[in-house]
Amino acid sequence: MRGDVQSLRHDPSWLVTIRGNNKTLLPKQPLAGSGKSRLLLIKALKHAYQDPNFEGVMFRRTTGPLKGAGGLFTESKKLFRPLNPRIREKDMEIIFEGTNGGNLKYTHLEHENDAEGNH
Repeated sequence: MRGDVQSLRHDPSWLVTIRGNNKTLLPKQPLAGSGKSRLLLIKALKHAYQDPNFEGVMFRRTTGPLKGAGGLFTESKKLFRPLNPRIREKDMEIIFEGTNGGNLKYTHLEHENDAEGNH
């Protein structure tokens, strides 16, 4: 036990911390399907939706996690559809013209030389 924090090791995938009378159950590693990517998209939307100077870039290691089922670009199109953004499929870009907003671009960084060419 370190200070007033105690880790209980009954389940190796979860960490229970106790501080005083409060218990908190936290995953040791982020869980698949927990909404991390959706939260990232919503946070980007907050700025892209209304700021015409906003230019966001969403990265994944390869193109598959961007355009495949459940990928960032695929899910963005579904999530942002009610706002009627202009979607450029070939460039994987979503532009919020109708709301006087900025744009979001989706790209990969599989190789080191992709960093210069993809943005």
